[in-house]
This record gives sequence, structure tokens and C-alpha cells, in this order.
Amino acid sequence: MKIKKRSICHQCDQEFERLGGIRCDGCGRSQKSIDLCEDCQKWEHQVGFVINNRSAFEYNDAMHEYMKQYKFTGDYRLRSVFTTEFEKLISKQQPDVIVPIPINKSTWQTRGFNQVTGITSNLRLIEALETINGSKETRQSKKNRAERMSSKQPFKLSGDVEITKKISHQRALIVDDVYTTGRTIYYAANLLLTLSPMSISSVTLAR
Repeated sequence: MKIKKRSICHQCDQEFERLGGIRCDGCGRSQKSIDLCEDCQKWEHQVGFVINNRSAFEYNDAMHEYMKQYKFTGDYRLRSVFTTEFEKLISKQQPDVIVPIPINKSTWQTRGFNQVTGITSNLRLIEALETINGSKETRQSKKNRAERMSSKQPFKLSGDVEITKKISHQRALIVDDVYTTGRTIYYAANLLLTLSPMSISSVTLAR
């Protein structure tokens, strides 16, 4: 019998808080009812729709340290810690196409990898989005809520028509590492909506 090697020990695994139970029907925040939370009600008023987002973990201290080591220190080996669990959550949504949030050229040069595609390496991704030159130069983690919400559209559709046409009339799923305010997800969704998908939802590793 082949024994599967664990990528994280039991003690460390216990530090991460998995999300479950009653959650907001929009962003997936843990709460006492499935009604839209205040933030999602604001999004509905602002953009006219609400993204159904599901996340695997609470963004607690353990997740913060993981992201710091994986994403900002650039330890690519850590990509496999949550790959199986995250990919199961993605597959559970039954998407036709999976669209990862992109990173800019500066991040590619300094880090060398996209943290989102790193933890979804076993899935077929449609890279329908690109960053606009000069956008996302300041880390989202360095911005406060007001700065995040007032940020300009950082993305554009891929210039490859063969890629973007794969979104039309399909169930599109946006994947990202962390859901904080929803600003990044909604900017991505607004662009994908121009491609006439059947539906758009999102999944993040943490929120």
C-alpha cells in the first residue's frame, strides 16, 4: 500500500481554521444567517450583482504567517500545503472554466511565480486576465480598506481571443488566494461579464 506523504504536520495543521457552518450567501463570511452581509449589500448596490464566494480557511494568524512565507518570502515549496484541499473546494463548485487572478511583471521578476496558479497546479486554468502596466505595484496587503476600495481597475482581458472566447456561455470561476474586501474579485468579474459567461463565482484559499 502506498502511503501518501503529508505536506504539513498535524500540529501545524491544527493552527489553521477551516470555514464551515452558516455563512453569508455572498462573500462566504461566517455569520448567524445566510443573508447577505453588510459588505455584500453594499456591493449589490454599487455594481448591481453579488459574487458567490467560498473560501477554505479563515485568515487567522497561522494563515497570515503562511502567506508571508509563501507569497512574500517566495518559498515555492509551500504551494503544496493546501493544494489538495483547495482544488477539492474548486471542483465542488463545478466550474466550466477556472480563471486565476494574475500578478504583474514586477512581481514575476521578484517572486518568480503566481501564488494562485502555484496552489492550483493540477487544474486546467484559463488565463483570461492580465494586469495593466503599472498596476498593482503596491501590495494589497499594504493597503487599508479605504485604499483598497478606491483603487483603480488593475486588470484587462487577455489579448488572445482564443482564450477569452472560452468564457462565453460557461460557468466561470475566479480563483484567488485571499478575499479581503472583494475589490479584486469584483474588478475581475466586471471584465469577465463582458464575455457573456453563463455565471461567475469565486473561490479563495482564505478570507
